Amino acid sequence: MGNEKQVLEIPYGTRDYLPGEATGKRAIETQLARLFALWGYDEVVTPTIEYLDTLTMDSGRSLSPQLFKLFDKGGRTLALRHEMTTPIARVVGSRLKDAPLP
Repeated sequence: MGNEKQVLEIPYGTRDYLPGEATGKRAIETQLARLFALWGYDEVVTPTIEYLDTLTMDSGRSLSPQLFKLFDKGGRTLALRHEMTTPIARVVGSRLKDAPLP
């Protein structure tokens, strides 16, 4: 047992990007950001966690059992966002509703 190499696992659906892969991934992201900027789009960054109620509005209730959940100090349920559409729609509908379109 002393000579066995221990491999630490990561959660299903996730991956590590090693140095060469990370560099390639970042280069593609940079190219895409430039392209989007040419079309008039600006970047929006939303939190990794959102209130569960926000993420499960309308048809999202069926996703609730699959989400990773946490609780804030007030007892409200938070969840790790599983995609970007809902958080970006929240930002556009609440904070950018009067902003010009791209």
